[in-house]
Amino acid sequence: MFLPDIIIKQIIGYFINYKYFSFKYKLSLGTINRSIFQFISKHVKALNIAGSLKEKEFKSLVTHINSPYCIIKSWDSLLYNFKSHTDVGSVDCINQLKWLCKSVTTVNLNVTPLLFAVSFNQSIFPNLKDLTINITCQLTIQPNLFPRLSRLSISLESYKMLSDFISILHCIRDTLEHLHITLYSTNSVIQYSSYLELVEELSKLNRNQLKHFTLNTTVAEICQFIRSFPMEILNNQIESLTELNITNPNNQYQFIFNEETYKFFEYNTKLVSTSLNFDSPVLLIKFLKLINNKPHLLSLNIDLTVGILPGTETSKQIWPELIYVRSLTYKSNSASEIDKFYAKKQNSLRSLDIQHPTICRGPHKIVNFNSFISSNTSIETFKLQIIDWQDSHNILSIFSKNNTITELNITINITISLKIKLDSISVQFLSITRYKSSHAMEILNPFTYNYTSGLTDYYYRPPIEKKNASLLNKLFKRH
Repeated sequence: MFLPDIIIKQIIGYFINYKYFSFKYKLSLGTINRSIFQFISKHVKALNIAGSLKEKEFKSLVTHINSPYCIIKSWDSLLYNFKSHTDVGSVDCINQLKWLCKSVTTVNLNVTPLLFAVSFNQSIFPNLKDLTINITCQLTIQPNLFPRLSRLSISLESYKMLSDFISILHCIRDTLEHLHITLYSTNSVIQYSSYLELVEELSKLNRNQLKHFTLNTTVAEICQFIRSFPMEILNNQIESLTELNITNPNNQYQFIFNEETYKFFEYNTKLVSTSLNFDSPVLLIKFLKLINNKPHLLSLNIDLTVGILPGTETSKQIWPELIYVRSLTYKSNSASEIDKFYAKKQNSLRSLDIQHPTICRGPHKIVNFNSFISSNTSIETFKLQIIDWQDSHNILSIFSKNNTITELNITINITISLKIKLDSISVQFLSITRYKSSHAMEILNPFTYNYTSGLTDYYYRPPIEKKNASLLNKLFKRH
């Protein structure tokens, strides 16, 4: 049986966009025939260049890219990473690749000041709109030549680099729509005056200009200020923001949801996604009831920190059943608060990530977990944590009662070897993330190992022919 070319290309297009297939495998599909080779050439447009390449290796790379046998013919995404201050060949690298930079719209950049000054300007990247950059040392910004970005994701190592960020902000003030700022510190101290300077610059943005705003920091000196992040900056963008995240890993200094924040969400009509921290279950429930009147808000990332000292009163607040939210990430330091979430069916959700150990026995047992998984009819992607090897079998056996979860992501922190058996009839894709202290584990049938990325192993369930296979399935198998 021969399929029409258009059908084959639709199938190949599905493979290209599927995250569970490795990049190498996707490129290998180009060997099927010339038509598929040309199709993949038009749809795979990413290039990653590492500064660790030796001169000979780089010359081979350039030769291959220029070859008619290179499957990637056009580019819209480029990652180049040159950290060495002595790597003079890096400048030659960019000069030899100028021709492909003309079409690039997205760049992920980690370079030296020399390479930045030489290579990063509008003449080399005339169509660049999206820049991700990690600034570890002071750069030379050329305002007249800097690309007019609409998206900027910037990481700053110390307050000394804030001046570079502000210079960049001046260059793109009228075109910027998406802003992601990460502040971290290794050896230097972030000064309060620098933070105030940052806030001042953000307050100068045009009204209702930003669609996305994220501020993340691990710096203690800044964390304490984030708790009272100026709401006037957010209110100035209230009619345009579709995504808002202000986070840091320090629970003591979180940007906490309060009555003023509530007013912002009450009047905003654009937000699709947000990350929020709560220190009160009462305020959390109040917010959840509010968003049940917000059909545009589809994705939530919630972090609830409650008092855990002896004698602390536990909240009797009950989670409402969410109406519009499709994706939820929920983290809490309290097992009882997690259990209150599981008490409702939550059949609006398609994706759920619970960032708290799932425990099915002992004094901290999550009582409602079993009934939640068994009765839910909407969740397709589920993420959970397991820390007790004796509990792992009980937890995984519960998924055999669910018919909708197709993707299961498990984070495991267990210090013994473990065999994982999953009897779910619906789960097609399984990923296991292991902490460095965790031992190796064996995944039993019917799942097959696919590939590893970082600390995560990916598995898939091979296709199984049903007893009553359709005529179309039989034809496919025959040919």
